[in-house]
Amino acid sequence: MDALVVECDEYSGRLQQLALSKFGFTCSLAKDFASASTRIQHESFDLVSIDADCPELDYKKLCDLINVNQSAHYTHILISSKSSVTDPEFETLQELATDTLLRPLTALDLEARFRSAKNFIETARRFSNQHEQLTADLDIAVTRNVELTADLQLAAKLQQQLLPSAAHFGTVEASGYINPAQFIAGDAFDYFKLDENIFAFYIVDVMGHGAASAMISFSIHSHLNPKQHGLCRRVYDSMPTHEAAVVATVRELNREFQDGTDECRYFTMTYGLLDCTTGTLTLCNAGHPPAIHHVSKTNESHYLGEGGFPVGLFEEATYHATTCQLAENDRLVLYSDGATECESPEGEQFGEHRLVNTIAETSTMPVHSSVKLIDDSLNQWSQNSAFDDDVSLLYLAYVGQQVA
Repeated sequence: MDALVVECDEYSGRLQQLALSKFGFTCSLAKDFASASTRIQHESFDLVSIDADCPELDYKKLCDLINVNQSAHYTHILISSKSSVTDPEFETLQELATDTLLRPLTALDLEARFRSAKNFIETARRFSNQHEQLTADLDIAVTRNVELTADLQLAAKLQQQLLPSAAHFGTVEASGYINPAQFIAGDAFDYFKLDENIFAFYIVDVMGHGAASAMISFSIHSHLNPKQHGLCRRVYDSMPTHEAAVVATVRELNREFQDGTDECRYFTMTYGLLDCTTGTLTLCNAGHPPAIHHVSKTNESHYLGEGGFPVGLFEEATYHATTCQLAENDRLVLYSDGATECESPEGEQFGEHRLVNTIAETSTMPVHSSVKLIDDSLNQWSQNSAFDDDVSLLYLAYVGQQVA
């Protein structure tokens, strides 16, 4: 540790040098303002001891120089003076100094003050080192966070690209959206034709949200893809009826997603087949909120496909099919519980009844406009662009006639 003693009295200067050496300080002497200020501006000191009574020494300016030039580290300032507590100058000394000492100086007083100064300096060094380490760690964390954010934004873009666009499939119009609670969602949906007349669709909600849930939703999407080797196609081609096909598809998923670990990542889903020619709808529900069937003729809504165990939760779970007949202009809406559990600033949930009423308002709109209205209603209800849970919605309209 380095110390500078600014002292006019030679005896007092030597006395301080001796005392400082006992505590491991390397000590330099300066006898006037000019030499002291030069050294302070060009050298680094852990301790500066100043004789405030030294003639022609402006100790106030010297303290200012210390604060400016030694700001990169802690510098202990000890000011000695004949001024006592009752002198007006004493208050100024206390404001400028880390510690003050009443002159004349004694070896005992100096050793006590320098011992205390050494403890202060060592503590300050430890804090400074810890601060530097924390700053370095924070810089690393910020860099990693920027990289992670970029990765998540790319993953979110890829996830949105996996979602189907609004589309017409003969007598069926379809659209939907996902609003992730975080960058990427554990929700997923898709729709596609299995053959000329059969329209397949599903919606999935993986337990939790964020990256871990999203990875599972990607895996589910890969399993159910409509290509020849995909589960939907394979099971559909091998089953005699639509009821058997939807149940077997969900049952096979349940078998494949039994991971045998304590950290079970189960998911709810609804999988369905719609005959575009007849309007016959077949659903299998696996713990997902029931689909809402809005009947155009009566302007009433009914729930379809309640119950069932989530996929991946119990290996021996059984599933059942629900069949319904869609008529011209009927609507079918599948959604995740993030939609109905969306909360207002007061903590009130949007609820199924508001969702049903909103769907009724959309019953004569184009499908893409219907989806936007539901999304706008949820955002208006929450008054917050960020949701506590992923929100997903799949909206189908059976128009009952070929769409051009």
